[in-house]
Amino acid sequence: AMNEEIGVGDRLMPAEAPTITNFVPRPPETDVAARIVAVYRGVTQVGRNSVVAVNAGAEQGLEQGNVLAIQQRGRVVVDREAKEKVRLPDEAVGYLLVFRVFDKISYGLVMEASQSISVGDAVTNP
Repeated sequence: AMNEEIGVGDRLMPAEAPTITNFVPRPPETDVAARIVAVYRGVTQVGRNSVVAVNAGAEQGLEQGNVLAIQQRGRVVVDREAKEKVRLPDEAVGYLLVFRVFDKISYGLVMEASQSISVGDAVTNP
């Protein structure tokens, strides 16, 4: 799909024929501990139906159709009794469906999000 104009000096290449892929949503067969490393169009936060890049791929056992849970790091709060800073547990905020897998990176579609999804959020097995 084209989303920018063609300029003088740009090179054209033949397009590959589109392939229709059926996805069967399923959890990964291996344990996944990765992070969202980029979001489409360079914005800082995204929501449902957005495309994200994850720093795990085929080498980590990901396949097309895998569903991953998105988790945000827990906030740091001060324990009033102990007078210490304590990190709250990570919070599940959504799910993504992996639709394209390379050796070390994958692309996923955010299917559900209860809060904004950001670069750096963790992705794990659901």
